[in-house]
Amino acid sequence: MFEQTGKLNTQGLDKAALAEAMNRQNLDAAVVTSPENVFYLSGYPTLPTSGNPILYSLKNILPFAVVVERDGTRHLVCWGFSLQDVDIDVEHVVGFASPQEASEAVEGVVRGLVDVSGAGTTRVGVESVVPYGLAARLVQLVGRSQVVQVMDGVMLELRRRKTEAEVDLLRRSVQIAEGAIERVFGALEVGWSRLDAIRLAKSAVLDLGGDGVGHVTMSFGHANPEIAIDERLRERDLVVVDVGAKLAGYTSDARRYGYVGEIPDELIAAHATMVGIVADVASHMRPGTTYSELTKVGVDGFERAGLSTLARFNHVGHGIGLETEEEWLNDDPGRAIEEGMVVAIELYTMAAPYGQIGDEETYAIRGQGPELLSVLDTRIRQI
Repeated sequence: MFEQTGKLNTQGLDKAALAEAMNRQNLDAAVVTSPENVFYLSGYPTLPTSGNPILYSLKNILPFAVVVERDGTRHLVCWGFSLQDVDIDVEHVVGFASPQEASEAVEGVVRGLVDVSGAGTTRVGVESVVPYGLAARLVQLVGRSQVVQVMDGVMLELRRRKTEAEVDLLRRSVQIAEGAIERVFGALEVGWSRLDAIRLAKSAVLDLGGDGVGHVTMSFGHANPEIAIDERLRERDLVVVDVGAKLAGYTSDARRYGYVGEIPDELIAAHATMVGIVADVASHMRPGTTYSELTKVGVDGFERAGLSTLARFNHVGHGIGLETEEEWLNDDPGRAIEEGMVVAIELYTMAAPYGQIGDEETYAIRGQGPELLSVLDTRIRQI
């Protein structure tokens, strides 16, 4: 037998809220299969940045799921060997030993919770990413009209408001990401490869205590920041370093700028204006403020400054948590800021001929307004 080393716990789950959501959706059972949501519901280490990410790597061979009862009771269905001598914060564990048994095990749990006679109105909730084979089994069990894709919204609702433990993890994750950004700017020199700079950022995240990397969005000059390209750093390049660190599954999103050479006054001015607009939008993030109201604050800020929004502008920021962008703060009058949310406000404009310039800051929403979690000063670094 192996020596038990601890218990796997959830960080943010409100079990009463889970039961309430199940009843509000009139669900007799729900099947959750995405790595982030299985982790959130159970603490089972399914993420690609888990201490040992083997369960994520094997998810197509040994898929995991959480089946939720109407009262919020959770059944973790997983590779049985993975929990040998490990305790986990769920009510029931159903283990399987082979890929063929996985879907059968999920179906077996659901079968025990629902009316399969056809006489009732059984409803089984699933996510949009439910594997096709499992979805087919559920349809055969209770009927196509009774398998409803509602769990994406349910899980987003549950995850939107963070516990203090989650806020603390996100605060520390932001600090790790900002530390990695500082290391990159401290090392950059003309002639550096962007790929080498990305490697430095990744290693810095781990060295500073992160469990993994959510993203390293970096560019020199006008290069595409979303794809890692091996261009070299040149004189008069505007440098973007945007890093997401992962800590116990919780991801940050931090960005700062550098410039190779003496920083032009007009670039400093444009950046300072964007920092001000971001701070203005953030200052309005009080519980009850609608997303559309925040968007208007942002648009008005651009208009007052005589700056243009980017062509792709459609939100002023996003919620963060187990995913980098959990929900966009767009022009939706039906959604509002809630106490307990953690939000990154980010806005950009084009500063010709240098490239896009802006700011991104992270806030926890308190009862009286936003608490800034970012600590790294916003100045453009001279390289």
